[in-house]
Amino acid sequence: MRNVTNNETAQASNQEAKRGRGRPRNPDAMTNAQRQAAYRQRQRAVSINVTVTKNDGLPHQMQILRAELSEARHVLTQLRLEQEQASSAAESDRREALMLRKRLARAEAALSAVKATPAGNDRGPSFEVMLKLLAMACTRKPLKAQLAIRESELWRNGVVSASGVSEEQMKQVAAALAGKLI
Repeated sequence: MRNVTNNETAQASNQEAKRGRGRPRNPDAMTNAQRQAAYRQRQRAVSINVTVTKNDGLPHQMQILRAELSEARHVLTQLRLEQEQASSAAESDRREALMLRKRLARAEAALSAVKATPAGNDRGPSFEVMLKLLAMACTRKPLKAQLAIRESELWRNGVVSASGVSEEQMKQVAAALAGKLI
């Protein structure tokens, strides 16, 4: 039989002892409590330097700003007053324009009523008077002038295309233009 123990002891004496796992311990290593205390000490040593400047002009600046604010409020009040005045003026102008539109509509209606009524009413000369005047004016005109009147634009638009004029009245107008009354 073989002696196993002798073998192991022989090998152990030839080799160095096996090293343990992890990093070897430092002989002057700090404990966790010592590390935390050192950290706190460093934090106290690093002071935050804050420079405080005393601003002596601050009350004066505040006074200036208050004055500017007061002036701005005053200007705003004036602008609101001007806006109200302009709005009221615009409203009165709108009312006046509406009244003028109504008056214009009434005047146009009255004018169209005057144009639509046949001649011979109480407001102007009668149809017969107009025929006599036309006959008197045309008796002194030569035939060429009478024909020029019949071919004129005024005759076509005013007499020939007139509404509310009977056929008999048109014959009387044509005779008056010739200088003869029927």
